[in-house]
Amino acid sequence: MTHDATDLKKWKNAALRALTRREHGRVELHDKLVARGADPQIALTVVEEMTQKGFLSDARFAESVVNSKAGRYGKAAIARKLQALNIESDVIDQALSKLLDRDEKEEAANLWKKKYDTPPQDKKTRDRQIRFLLSRGFPLPIVLSVVPRVFDKES
Repeated sequence: MTHDATDLKKWKNAALRALTRREHGRVELHDKLVARGADPQIALTVVEEMTQKGFLSDARFAESVVNSKAGRYGKAAIARKLQALNIESDVIDQALSKLLDRDEKEEAANLWKKKYDTPPQDKKTRDRQIRFLLSRGFPLPIVLSVVPRVFDKES
């Protein structure tokens, strides 16, 4: 076996170990291999082979991310996470389409109730609760409808 063949086998095994723990995106796996010391070209070869064999799929990875974040994050936050992981926009759209039947207002309300459960007593507290739901990627109109208003004594 040549030095390159030995390296290739080593990095294929590293990729398989990573993929047995959880799904990865193509770019994420490539970057992980390079960060661990793989030559970028060998990492690319490994990623291509894993993709061809069906061990690696951006679509499957995107669905995994959507499933793990749904209910705790809004669609916008999930989309941003997938974009940050270098998933193509059409793959993101396909994965997010599975959330069409979910009620984002209900998810935001459930998350608010789980975290706070009591109406805010002042504007500062309400603003904090609003920022929390916004940071989770829920749209402002939904957030404003979920977080109870405070009495106008401070407005």
